[in-house]
Amino acid sequence: YFSLGGERWRRGSNPNLDRGWLSGSNYCIWSGVICDAFGNVLQFSLEDNNMIGTIPHEIGIFDKLSHVSMDINQITSTIPEEFYLNH
Repeated sequence: YFSLGGERWRRGSNPNLDRGWLSGSNYCIWSGVICDAFGNVLQFSLEDNNMIGTIPHEIGIFDKLSHVSMDINQITSTIPEEFYLNH
């Protein structure tokens, strides 16, 4: 969130809304997050969301994550190696 300028995102930037990242609500209802019935994060669908910066290494903690869509953003890094270590 922070390394990709989350406070400026088009969707999910307002923590006062239920679907806002860091809102305190269940992350499975956050904008762009898709989970399975067990609460495992399966996908991030965050295309065209005004993301600016680098993908954090913490993406590697999502061991069930199979799809990341961040097209049409200003991301200046590749997917970190930690992502591949858990898959």
